[in-house]
Amino acid sequence: MKRAARAKPHHNAQAVPPQRRFSFWFARLSRTLSEHTLNYVRSHFGLNLAEHRVLAVLGDDDGMSTRDISAYASLDKGQTARALASLAQRGLVTQHIDEQDRRLRVVYLTASGRETAQAIRPVMSARQNQLMDCLNEAEQKMVWPILQKLFDEAERLRRDGEQGRFPEPLGTPPSHPEDA
Repeated sequence: MKRAARAKPHHNAQAVPPQRRFSFWFARLSRTLSEHTLNYVRSHFGLNLAEHRVLAVLGDDDGMSTRDISAYASLDKGQTARALASLAQRGLVTQHIDEQDRRLRVVYLTASGRETAQAIRPVMSARQNQLMDCLNEAEQKMVWPILQKLFDEAERLRRDGEQGRFPEPLGTPPSHPEDA
């Protein structure tokens, strides 16, 4: 199946400098915002970043499996397990065996955990607003569709990479006839 026609490439075969790479900017943005989050949640709540992410995910959708928490919080299984153990020890979450699938553990916020998650949310919302406010109205309307489009394409690249298919350098004939 052929993909929809794309805009003409605006680049050449030369190496893309780091300042023009999506991965460079997304990594910098993620690291910077993660450091900001960590500074806040550590100083005000004694949480590390993984613990905060777990609380934030459960604050949005309480009663999730550990597997789903890992996926939504972008944590590996080990990070999730350590965060949950710490949060449970502090009385912020409880874990129960799933009734339908006894292999799964479902995690719930305690009243104290819900209170902590709710206390963090206004600062994270204010930060979100501050970031959006640095964009003009047209940019604000474009940012989410553009990010979704980039994410969708990155997901396609990830899936292709799992199958051993990678982008061809410009000027190279396609290695897959169906891509021609």
